[in-house]
Parts: sequence; structure tokens; C-alpha cells
Amino acid sequence: MIEITCRVFIFSGNEILLCKQKNPPRDYWTLPGGSVYEGETIIECIQREIVEELGVSIKVDQLLYIREMITDIRHRVEFYFSADVANDDFVKSQVSACSEIEAVKFILLDEVSNYIVKPECISDLATRYLNDEIFPQYLGNVR
Repeated sequence: MIEITCRVFIFSGNEILLCKQKNPPRDYWTLPGGSVYEGETIIECIQREIVEELGVSIKVDQLLYIREMITDIRHRVEFYFSADVANDDFVKSQVSACSEIEAVKFILLDEVSNYIVKPECISDLATRYLNDEIFPQYLGNVR
């Protein structure tokens, strides 16, 4: 069975919003998002996940990346979007972690390498997005 997940890049200036997972062994930071429910579109998924995880509503902007993670026990396809956040200050003041998330934080892009993040390419992908590359991009089987 193939698992489908969606994640979103939310920026405020040169900071990116990351979520710290709560339960070990998932002791890492990642972009907000989650798994698609049966009968749900990927856009509906990302909008629902943002409300559930962060307590705010956002407008999904564009599809940036498609990434696969294929192992001996799992095949996951992930869709990465950008979000149109009209008022950064409002979002920053309203964001709060849900019960499944230990912490939510806007982190300077230059400092993301100081954190344990998954996938490890988040900083690179964010930089590519900010450099106005052509999207969407298929990343292949990236862990």
C-alpha cells in the first residue's frame, strides 16, 4: 500500500515554520502536514492538517515538490506546497502546537542545520524555493 502525505512550507521573512514531533523515536523537526485520508484531496489534507497541528487557517499556494520514500517496508509519496500567508505577524502570533506536536517554531533558514530535521533536505528545498526555481519538481526517492 502506498501512503500519501502532504507538507507545507510556511515562511516569515527568512524564517521557516517547523514542528517538533512529540513522541520518540520521532524526536525531530519537520514541516507541518500529514497523511491524506481516504476520499480527501491533497489540498483538503494540507488545510486540515494545518488547522489540526497549528490552529490557523492558510491558503495553499502552489505545489513545489513531489518526493518518494521507498524502503523495504514502506512506500510513501509526499507532496510539498507553499502557503500564501497574507499577514505573517498574525500567523506568528496565532500558531500553537496541538497535542501531537511538542513545539512549533519559526527558525532562521541559516540555523535549520542546527536542528535534527526530516527530511534532511528541508533547508535545501526551502532555499531552492526562495531562489525562484521552476516548480513543481519531482525529487525521486529521497530519504
